[in-house]
Amino acid sequence: QLPAQLASKPDRTYIFSHITQAAGLMSNQVNTTLQDEDGFIWIATSEGLQRYDGTRFTTFRHSPVDPHSLPANIVVKMMLDREQNLWLEILGGHIGVFDRKNFTFREAVMRPSKVASLGQQIEKLGCDDEGKVFVHYGGTEVVTWNKITNEFTPANNTFKQLDEWKITDYAKQPGAKKYWLGILGGSFAIYNAVTRHLNYTGHNIDQEPAIDYYNKIENVLHMFFDSKGRLWFISWNV
Repeated sequence: QLPAQLASKPDRTYIFSHITQAAGLMSNQVNTTLQDEDGFIWIATSEGLQRYDGTRFTTFRHSPVDPHSLPANIVVKMMLDREQNLWLEILGGHIGVFDRKNFTFREAVMRPSKVASLGQQIEKLGCDDEGKVFVHYGGTEVVTWNKITNEFTPANNTFKQLDEWKITDYAKQPGAKKYWLGILGGSFAIYNAVTRHLNYTGHNIDQEPAIDYYNKIENVLHMFFDSKGRLWFISWNV
C-alpha cells in the first residue's frame, strides 16, 4: 500500500510529439540537441543546423557565396558556454561560435602543439566551471580557447602535462583548482594549480589518493564529475 502522501498525488500526463522530416526536420540523423535560455531547441543534423520554436524550423546550412555560413553541413557537437555562446563542432575539425541573433558562424583557429592532433577525432568540446572552453583531441592533447585571439592552443591550458603523454580524457574538478588527465597506457594525472604540482604514478608530490589507488588501471575514458563531486569514468587494459 502506498503512503498517503504519495497516494494523494495526481498522475502526471506527458505528451510526446514525434517530429520527422515531414514536419521540417532536415535529416533523420540527429547528432545532438539542446535548449537555449529563450526556449528554442537547437538540433545538430547531418544536413545542417536547425532551430525549432515548437512549431517551425529555421535551417542553417553551408553556402559557398556566404563566408559567414557554416563551413559544412554535418554538425557533430553543440554546447552553450557560460556566456551562452552556441559552440559548434562541424565535420572536418571546424570549431566555432554560431551567433544566435545574426545567424553567422565565426570559426576559431585551432593550433595544437602536436601535428597528429589535427588528424584525430575531437572527443570532447567542453566548458569547465570557470567558463574556460576547451577541446580534447582523442589520444593526443587538450587545447583551450583564448577569447581575445580566438585561438585554441595548449599555451592557454591552465594545467601542465608531460610532452610525451597522449591524453585519453580530461576533466576539471568543480570547485577546485585540480585538473584530471587520462594517460594512454597509464592511469590518472592530477595537476593542482594551487601547488603547481603535476601528480602522477611515481611522482605524487601532493599525495593525491586517487593516483596511488588507481595506479593499476589504464586508458581512462569518459571522465565527468557529478553534482556530488564524484568522478565517473570507464577504463580498459590492453
